[in-house]
Amino acid sequence: MDMPQTLQQEIDKSQGLGPTLVGESAAETHAVLRLLDGFTLDQMVSEYRALRSSVLRLWLLQEASLDETDRVREIIRFNEAVDQALVESIASYVKAVDTTRKMVLGGLGHDLRSPLTAIKMGAGLLTKAEQWGTREQSLAVQIDASAERANQLVNDLLDLARCNLGLGIAVQRQDTDLTSLCATVVNEVCLAHPQINVVFERTDALPASTDAQRMSQVISNLMVNAIRHGDLERPIRLGLSCAESMAVIEVHNWGNPIPAEQINYLFDPEARLARANPVEGEPRQGLGLGLIIAKEITASHAGTIEVISSAEHGTTFRVGFPRQPTK
Repeated sequence: MDMPQTLQQEIDKSQGLGPTLVGESAAETHAVLRLLDGFTLDQMVSEYRALRSSVLRLWLLQEASLDETDRVREIIRFNEAVDQALVESIASYVKAVDTTRKMVLGGLGHDLRSPLTAIKMGAGLLTKAEQWGTREQSLAVQIDASAERANQLVNDLLDLARCNLGLGIAVQRQDTDLTSLCATVVNEVCLAHPQINVVFERTDALPASTDAQRMSQVISNLMVNAIRHGDLERPIRLGLSCAESMAVIEVHNWGNPIPAEQINYLFDPEARLARANPVEGEPRQGLGLGLIIAKEITASHAGTIEVISSAEHGTTFRVGFPRQPTK
């Protein structure tokens, strides 16, 4: 408030274009301390409201030393300063809450692994017990399959938590035959979904340096996505090719095209989770973490993933990454 301000500077501040401070401001520190003390966002904002009211009331009660114009100008500057501090506090508070939420998500996923592992081990033993009848063994198989599905979801949540915290998904690249890798994934998907017709015609080897387990996860996630949203009466095609030094994997399906406005946030975790509620009359399809994880794994291979969708040509997800790691 002690610094002079031009009209243009006042306009810039009103548009959020004010000067950027170096380091953490007092308002940002205040927000984090209030969060640690258990204050809600509403309670913290109420402090600024009380500060504004108290200062202005005391100020107006003092003997007037300024003319009316200068007094109004000072009140405007004071309100600008309080509003700027309020914006900084809210942004800092929300950021701290978001970071805490992501860390809790990662910790929760890690803690769930132990009981799920115990359930899977117990169900596996029950399926092999000779004293059980057909019905009991069938229930044990169902428990084992459900626990495996829950374990996959927990792994996806852990991967998402690592990405949200800026850690990314670590990969360990080694020499791999992508043709053999794709064929293995196709066999696994066909066993899990025997009613699905999957076409994969490549037979010659395509060597590349990749994390085989993680890249299998990418292909599997894209194929499961095609099964969930595609026309199951028409085949799903898995393509594998080489473009110069890049390996290209394509998963194509027929069915309703993806609207253009949805493609913009298809791989965005925040936007995707915010739209996780199903449309009325449509079955719930889950949180759609598979595509998000596929993008992060591809990025860890220094590659990209894109989608092209239309009613005439169907939907194609294309993954491209260098066959050899870039130096």
